Amino acid sequence: MRRSAHVAVLLLWWITGICSATPLVITDQQGVIALGPYSEFLVDDDRSLTLEQVLLRTDFENVATPALNFSFTRSRIWLRFRIDNPLPETRQRILDVRYFLLDDVILYAPDGEGQYQRFPNGRRYLAETDNPHSRFFNFTLTLPPNSSQTYYLAVDSFDSLALPLMLSTPEQQQQYRIQDTVFMTLYAGLILSTIFFAVFMLATLRERVFVYYLCFLLCHHLIALMLMEGIPTAVFGITNTFITQELIVLSVNVAILMAVLFMRNFLRLQAVNVRLYHVSHWLVGVLGLSILLTLTVPHFFAIIITTVACMIVGAGILFCCAVQMPTQQEARHFMLAWSAGIIGATIYGLKVFDLLPVTLFSSYAWHVGTVLEAILFSFTIARRVDSERRQRLMAQTELTERERALRITQEQLLHAETAAKTELEARVRERTRDISRILAELEQENKILVELSINDGLTRVRNRRFFNDIYAQLWHDAVEQRRWLSLILIDIDHFKALNDNHGHLMGDRCLVIVASLLKQWVNRPGDVVCRYGGEEFILVLPDTEPEAARWVAERLRKRISEAVIEFDHAAVSITGSFGVAGMIPEQGLDPEKLIARCDAALYRAKQEGRNRVVVGERPATPDNVAQLHRRQQD
Repeated sequence: MRRSAHVAVLLLWWITGICSATPLVITDQQGVIALGPYSEFLVDDDRSLTLEQVLLRTDFENVATPALNFSFTRSRIWLRFRIDNPLPETRQRILDVRYFLLDDVILYAPDGEGQYQRFPNGRRYLAETDNPHSRFFNFTLTLPPNSSQTYYLAVDSFDSLALPLMLSTPEQQQQYRIQDTVFMTLYAGLILSTIFFAVFMLATLRERVFVYYLCFLLCHHLIALMLMEGIPTAVFGITNTFITQELIVLSVNVAILMAVLFMRNFLRLQAVNVRLYHVSHWLVGVLGLSILLTLTVPHFFAIIITTVACMIVGAGILFCCAVQMPTQQEARHFMLAWSAGIIGATIYGLKVFDLLPVTLFSSYAWHVGTVLEAILFSFTIARRVDSERRQRLMAQTELTERERALRITQEQLLHAETAAKTELEARVRERTRDISRILAELEQENKILVELSINDGLTRVRNRRFFNDIYAQLWHDAVEQRRWLSLILIDIDHFKALNDNHGHLMGDRCLVIVASLLKQWVNRPGDVVCRYGGEEFILVLPDTEPEAARWVAERLRKRISEAVIEFDHAAVSITGSFGVAGMIPEQGLDPEKLIARCDAALYRAKQEGRNRVVVGERPATPDNVAQLHRRQQD
């Protein structure tokens, strides 16, 4: 009975060998051969077929390409190929599966007695293989003399499933591994050099933007791509499934999250474009949701979710850069660098989804794109640092020239005074009066320069620079004295439409009128009126509770809405949106929180229809409540 079973298996093996694709005939002069054209494949949708069932199947399909690509699939793929050895000696060949993101790669090789031996490989079997220090899965095929052997390969993966199968001699396989090691070492060296550059910039300048950039490089360029290529396994022998599989998806999500934070800080969106800054919040939210889902759903779905999220966020970053390009040179440089990475990742993604063939270019387009991206980002950062250095140098040079001119003037005055000592007393008194007059003029000019540096040239109220300086001092005083400090942030409604419809001169006229109203109605000695930027003004009211500040804002809102602005035979009426916030500052509290609360109130006023006053919420801390009770009792 046992002999009959062996005969049946041999007959079945012979029949399947006849029905298979064109066999591969080996010679001693052959180079590395792609097994795709010599293979057939069968899709096992529910992963239930055994080898015995596969041997009976006759519905294998021929492979039309050198490398198979099944994109994201939950099916198991069976490959069948036949290798003929017409030589009179035994030959060894190495079967290389040059793709690391495969979970199960199981080879069924005939043993010469009608049976098949099972050789497992893949990410799940890294700890069981003889050669764990390899980023590819390979099998040694022993081909007896004058033989024809049919092999079966069962492959499945929760990642994208590609099968670049190569057959080579041991010497050729060793030569390829050397070339691959050189390439990956060069790639890793380029990435590490950009990482060291980011570390150097962070250590030198200590800016938050370089923290985000460094985290982006580490998570994306180093961890994610190195894990995808199996570098930790090849170098350190790491076989942990979480590291070789799950960590890839998590690191990609974190990397793109860092890219969003890097982009909005590098382009200073919070200061130059608040709307794009809010768009970046949405992009962060998309990635946060993606990270949460990838930690809870199966790996197959986590990859698809991550891919979609990265496509959305990548396009969002391009959109933000495109909007800022006309007015911000840094956005153009950022756009160029980010596009290099996006193009490389897109080509790689088209390959993954089987929209492009598996070639050397499509397989490593992402790697090339990331290298170009890192190099261009390094150039962009260096250019920005150099530009800021030049601006500081120009400012220092200008200051030095002014000091030198002052010293020259003083030296001239001293020389005149020394020469005047030899003249009559009247001449001395005359020279003394001249010197006093000149010094008075210099002092007056210095006062004028100081006024120009802290006043807005158009509206003649204090400017943003003065606000940044005085606000910190007023905050400190309020902390020490335990007194209220309130802010009113004012935005002229529909100001852009006003400029578009009536011209910038009418817009300037509106700003001047609003500034004069603010100065007229906010005139306590300690109150500060500043132009915050564009059509925005900010009022700092020391020792003023939020309700009193709200009353002031309401009065100003009414005055502005009642004003009629005439210019060049045209008359318009304007309105303003007001955000009010106040608090009793405490030691250690960030002063920016009060500004942020006031800005949020202004944003609500604009959302609720404009031409209104909205008071921001104030946190009810124990100290603030006790202070409020004491003030009410007094």
